[in-house]
Amino acid sequence: MKKTVQRRESRHAPAPGVRIEDARRKNGLRLTCPYCGFFVRVRTSEYISEALISGLVECQRATCGWRGHFTFNITETTQMCELPGADDVRLGIKLSPFLERKLAAKAAQTKTPDLYNSPTIH
Repeated sequence: MKKTVQRRESRHAPAPGVRIEDARRKNGLRLTCPYCGFFVRVRTSEYISEALISGLVECQRATCGWRGHFTFNITETTQMCELPGADDVRLGIKLSPFLERKLAAKAAQTKTPDLYNSPTIH
């Protein structure tokens, strides 16, 4: 007796019986087709700037065939880069309100003493 195997429409589609939401959680960020809900594949992409990427995506469901343009934009920094010379201002990425408060509090703690008005030690 020959066993029939149910084939997926695409290698990017979830296995039969697996909900797309569950596959998304397992695999991290996955873009989906706005019409059928299957995963989309990035066909082309280009960096407009260090924080902005634009490109073309296509649906992986063979019976759908939708294509569209996407834009991926990094909007704010929530944790500073520890590499020397890293500069979010140069990239045009704003700091999150939480990070601004954190940096202001750190600057207030590490204030340099006023050498002109401090008592002298002999």
